[in-house]
Amino acid sequence: MIYRIMIAVLILCVASSAQTIHPEAQKKVEKFYNQVKSGEYRTALEDITKGGPLYTKIFGDEATAISFVKKLESLQDYYGSVFGYEMAKDNALGRIFKYTYFFYHEKYATRFIFTFYMAEDEWTLIYFEFDDSILLEIN
Repeated sequence: MIYRIMIAVLILCVASSAQTIHPEAQKKVEKFYNQVKSGEYRTALEDITKGGPLYTKIFGDEATAISFVKKLESLQDYYGSVFGYEMAKDNALGRIFKYTYFFYHEKYATRFIFTFYMAEDEWTLIYFEFDDSILLEIN
């Protein structure tokens, strides 16, 4: 009896820790990754932020846009070309969904955090950051 309970608890723990991403958010992240991989940094940022407050924040001022694009480009200079990616963590609260991804480069991995807000009928990126702090995600 105790054995069966332990197995049931183990199954529930594994099932509850499975990472999920909503298909529309996944499409946006996948498109972003493919654009970054092909060196289309500005287009990647424009497309993933389009229609949301980050678009205006980043592209409302050309100097800010150039700085953001250069920071994204610098990842390739430091770590080499991107060859893969995977979701490392997901969190949700109501209509807000935060996804942490690892982008794998030739020399190291980088961390990308995408936070989406699900409006009535559209996914909007409301927060975005990237860095090389992947060790912060490993417990």
